[in-house]
Amino acid sequence: MAAWLGVYAAALHPTQLVVTESTGAIAGTCLLTASSRGVAGILWRRLHLNTDGEPEPDSVIVEHNMILAGAALERSATRAVAQWVKAAKVDEFVAAGVGSDELARLTEAFGGWTVDVEWRVAPFVNLEALRSGARDHLSAVGASTRARLRKSRREYESRGALTVGIAETSVEALELFREMVRLHEQRWSNAGHVGAFASRKRREFHERFIRSSVASGRAHLLRVACGGQTVGILYNLQANGRVSFYQSGFAYSSDERLSPGMLSHHLAIEHYRVNGYMEYDFLASGTNELRYKRSLATDERRLAWAAMTRPGPRANVLQLLRRLRRAAHFISKRRATVRAVAQERT
Repeated sequence: MAAWLGVYAAALHPTQLVVTESTGAIAGTCLLTASSRGVAGILWRRLHLNTDGEPEPDSVIVEHNMILAGAALERSATRAVAQWVKAAKVDEFVAAGVGSDELARLTEAFGGWTVDVEWRVAPFVNLEALRSGARDHLSAVGASTRARLRKSRREYESRGALTVGIAETSVEALELFREMVRLHEQRWSNAGHVGAFASRKRREFHERFIRSSVASGRAHLLRVACGGQTVGILYNLQANGRVSFYQSGFAYSSDERLSPGMLSHHLAIEHYRVNGYMEYDFLASGTNELRYKRSLATDERRLAWAAMTRPGPRANVLQLLRRLRRAAHFISKRRATVRAVAQERT
């Protein structure tokens, strides 16, 4: 949050809510950021929970999001935040990347408001379960994934020793981050797209976060190398034994026997398993990346991107537009599937 505020607060002016008990003790807290957009010619006013609400090109994405409160005070703190939001002149409250328990508390607190939810799958590797079962990561994946990892490892090891290392200083971490960005951008530009770090503000946020978080172990820049040459760089976040994969850059080649991305993740997972971490979290996944993340994961959970909408005529218009958009998306996917099947048959 400190890094996010340092980059975005001047433009977005977030509000910090502090919920207190009758004794004055702090019961909970969160950030709220305002934004607005036009919907069918209507100005739609929104509040976003915590580090969310940036313009889309600059968004750093928040997951495992929540109103921060002690376990016994989560419901009461959520109700207090909802009460404040309801009194504000907004049409919608947006909670991005929340878990099912947090969503249930928010839905209860915003009783009477329409709740619109998009669920996204978040695969992860339960490292504790692997250790307790005396298993390594390779034994926990499917046969085809296991064969692919073994083949890729053999090919790399025929060219040099494989090593895994995490940057120990912020200077070293920033060097790896910039190399990762270069590899990442090269991959996406070759495919005719813009990579995740085209935004100046987004890069500024990450560099600020890395500078402040390497020494405490909250930011891990992990490099997999073969014979001293980079295979892949993973940018991971760490808190309370949970390692969350955020972004990556891989040294791809024309040799299809090499799988730098999958092998880098596999070796990282093994590193974290051996060193006593609890979980390797792939975070929420889009359609294009879900398959490979699932192939490496042992479990999965769902995260919700939820919008609570104030009841009334304006909300009815928005819900109608959302239904039309989803119907159009469904029809488009069906047509694409039909075309793909027709091409296969011909």
